[in-house]
Amino acid sequence: LVFVLEGEGYDLHWDPTAHIGEVYEWEWPDEPDQYEWRREDVVYIPTNTAHQHHNTSDEEPVRLLCCQARAYNDLGFGFQDLEQFETAPEYEE
Repeated sequence: LVFVLEGEGYDLHWDPTAHIGEVYEWEWPDEPDQYEWRREDVVYIPTNTAHQHHNTSDEEPVRLLCCQARAYNDLGFGFQDLEQFETAPEYEE
C-alpha cells in the first residue's frame, strides 16, 4: 500500500500473468497500466507487480508512505528482496 501524503502524480504498473506447470513462467505486458493519484489517495500494488511512481510537478515534492502487507512477510518474503531501479532526484525545500 502507498499512502499519498503530499503532491500528485501517477503510477505505472506491469501486472504479470503466471503460467503454472512444472515450472512457473511469468508473462509481462509490453505496456503498463497508468493510475493517477493525489494527496490523500491510497495506491494498492499487487504482489509481483513491477511499478514506478512519477511526480507530475517540477516544483513540489511528493511524499509517499509505503506499507508492506503482513501476508507478504508471512510467505517468507521481505524487504531484502525489493529492488530499487533508480534513485529519486534531489529537490530544494
